[in-house]
Amino acid sequence: MLRSYLRMIVFSAILLMGIQLPSYVDRYVQTVEAHYQEAKQAISEFQDEANRYFDGSLTALIRYYDNSNDPVFIAGGESISGLKDRYQTLMLHRKDLDRSTYWRYRMALLQPLSDIRKEVQSSYNYAVTLNTESIVVGLLLALFFSLLLEILLIFFTRVFFK
Repeated sequence: MLRSYLRMIVFSAILLMGIQLPSYVDRYVQTVEAHYQEAKQAISEFQDEANRYFDGSLTALIRYYDNSNDPVFIAGGESISGLKDRYQTLMLHRKDLDRSTYWRYRMALLQPLSDIRKEVQSSYNYAVTLNTESIVVGLLLALFFSLLLEILLIFFTRVFFK
């Protein structure tokens, strides 16, 4: 009897967690998109400057700033370089998120950008959104982990309680 209750508790807990996943992944994707748009806007002004003076090369613009004797210009070059790196990171991450549903879940859950993951987790609302995707994900995860638990229980019962 205890085993039946344990199975129901595990199934219910995983079902509730699984129902949350699509909402969490959507929030993660939206946050990546927002940060990408901010980075794109921030780098665009420097890109305009690079277009005017360096044939569109941000690297040449950064090198120009770095080669200056003025510490303010050198610091500006470091800032532009940081913006460029952030923009490229977000652009590549965004492309991975757009590849497929599998990649969206993989990137959001297994390979998230740490600062965005922290931001999403700190502001995530655990309200249950019931739609087809969340119900399917919740049921599949609950079924998978319930079966896994059942297999482990059978294995340990047979090995330790012969």
